[in-house]
Amino acid sequence: MITSLFSKYKELVALVPMKNQTADDLYCQTLKVLQMLNDCKYNALCSISDNNRINRNMFTQMCQGNLVNCISNPVEPENKLFLLFDTVHLIKSVRNNWFNEKTLGQVLCFPSPDNSSKISLAKLQYLKDIYETEKSNLIKNAPKLSQKVLYPTFEKQNVLLALNIFHESNIAALAHEAGEKGKDTMGTKEFIDQFLKWWNIVNVKNSEKGKRLKNPFCDPIRSKDQMSMVFLNKFYDWLVSWNNKSALPLENRKELGLPGKGGKLTKETQFALQFTTKSLVDIVNHIFKEHTPEYILL
Repeated sequence: MITSLFSKYKELVALVPMKNQTADDLYCQTLKVLQMLNDCKYNALCSISDNNRINRNMFTQMCQGNLVNCISNPVEPENKLFLLFDTVHLIKSVRNNWFNEKTLGQVLCFPSPDNSSKISLAKLQYLKDIYETEKSNLIKNAPKLSQKVLYPTFEKQNVLLALNIFHESNIAALAHEAGEKGKDTMGTKEFIDQFLKWWNIVNVKNSEKGKRLKNPFCDPIRSKDQMSMVFLNKFYDWLVSWNNKSALPLENRKELGLPGKGGKLTKETQFALQFTTKSLVDIVNHIFKEHTPEYILL
């Protein structure tokens, strides 16, 4: 599948039946597709895959053994080819990491976006408590929460269930909980807000979405200094800070029942998030340097 950064254009390129696919197989197929696109006068600017092992190994092979954000296009060396992981897969992975926490309250620990020296806690149990309180109500503060959303089984692959976790109504419901019951929900609100903004930026499919939703983070990218780009740069720095911290001192982790990793994302998810966010920033900077588009759809 190919899709345009400047319009709604999409096109299916190839369907390749494969059994027991390896990274070598995928690498060869990728080179064939890149060559075909080049022959058809398409400029392939980036390659996207989900974050499974075979795809990561294929990317590593394209990078000559050292996975980097940008390489020379193998079939058109004077052009750059950016690499990134599928954002739909990533938002589901973050949800799964949170849900897979075995700690009391299912807690993730991260540096506050506003103050990296302060550790914040995102507690999934707060959302479950809100759901249990409101599930029989006709009017709810968090209408997106449901049994399927909070306790998914095979439906875990449905991205809509993940997006119902990272939803603005949950932020408002958590604020209400803080006011009514005195719960310290700030960390959970921060966590949801970070990934909600990130998702809004990387999921813009048409140029009018921001106007329709009255949300500047849903606007297409029109300049390198736009609010969305400022956020992506800060989001990347936040991920780096999170990755470099051990989250909480050992004694605090023991109090919360946290494992040795201290309530962090898995290494694979953390790396893919940082890698992709950096790639998106670099792609935008490259396009505005080399071209003069009216806007970019990430």
